[in-house]
Amino acid sequence: MANALRRIMISEVPTLATHLVSIIENTSVLHDEFLCQRIGLIPFVSDAVEELKYPWECTCAEKSVEDCLLCKAYFVLEAKNTSEDVLEVTSLHIRSVFDGLKGEDEEVRAIQPVQYFSSRNKEEKIGIPIVKLARNQ
Repeated sequence: MANALRRIMISEVPTLATHLVSIIENTSVLHDEFLCQRIGLIPFVSDAVEELKYPWECTCAEKSVEDCLLCKAYFVLEAKNTSEDVLEVTSLHIRSVFDGLKGEDEEVRAIQPVQYFSSRNKEEKIGIPIVKLARNQ
């Protein structure tokens, strides 16, 4: 009985998941597939997830599928280490393509990686580690 309730609750909670990762240039020690998997494990949160449509309910098939803002969210992760120290790339480096844009779909775009705070300093944000970069990576 408890497992049935758990399954019903999980199926009714709207969720977001990483579906497609395109890597343009990767000079890190991890292969593209490892990076894609690590990025896919990062949880995203949004208060406006109810505003998004499921891909099969969206009308984006009538227009350009790549530009649909009603059933997709787009993010960019760019990092380059120019210092001598090792740079740890985390989920804090992920930013929305639509950061800074205003419009009628502003609530739909309010999707971001889950943020954690340090137990020592409640103001310090901690990101989920993705990869460590050496100099010029």
